[in-house]
Amino acid sequence: SYSNFGRHEVRGKLADHTVDFAHNNDNQDEEGKKKLALYTMREMEKSLEEAPLDFRNYLYFANFLGNAGEALALSEIDALNKADAALQKAQELGPDKQILYIQWSRVKFSLSDYAGAVPLLEKLVALSPDIVDSNTKLAHAYAKTDARDKALAIYRGLVQEQGLNVQNYIDIAIGFVEAGEKEEAIQTARKIKELDPSLNEKADQFIASLK
Repeated sequence: SYSNFGRHEVRGKLADHTVDFAHNNDNQDEEGKKKLALYTMREMEKSLEEAPLDFRNYLYFANFLGNAGEALALSEIDALNKADAALQKAQELGPDKQILYIQWSRVKFSLSDYAGAVPLLEKLVALSPDIVDSNTKLAHAYAKTDARDKALAIYRGLVQEQGLNVQNYIDIAIGFVEAGEKEEAIQTARKIKELDPSLNEKADQFIASLK
């Protein structure tokens, strides 16, 4: 029986456990993985039936599908499409929830649906404009949908910001390459060398590949 913690929360924890179990390479019990995944999916579906207006249940379900599809014997596309549908319902219930747009944009990227990711990331940036990762992902989506000028505007704005970490600069350097601006990518790579000398060799290789 479920504790007072709440059956929906317990099912969410069950989903997390199932995902961990499904991705445990040391565990070769494929039949056990499948049975647990199917049981968990039925439990998650019960949560949707019992509380169809609970925003969290759709997030739990989408996250589960996106991470345990193989154990469910679903193709990656089928699992992601189901997750996409669940998140569309979640948007109806919580249109201003930051976590929704983070999770949903990841699903869109996994589906290579960059046009679909753009409005989600635009909403995410509008909700939290200072999150660098959200901005770089939006720029990447712009570049993938031929909105090159919009992508470059974001990257050029970001490199002027203070407090960026090395990974931010790596993402921006790659973004400049995608947008066709090799010289700006090289300048960004040189900034990486300043911030982390241990990456000098990799940065030099990156720069050499652009010349």
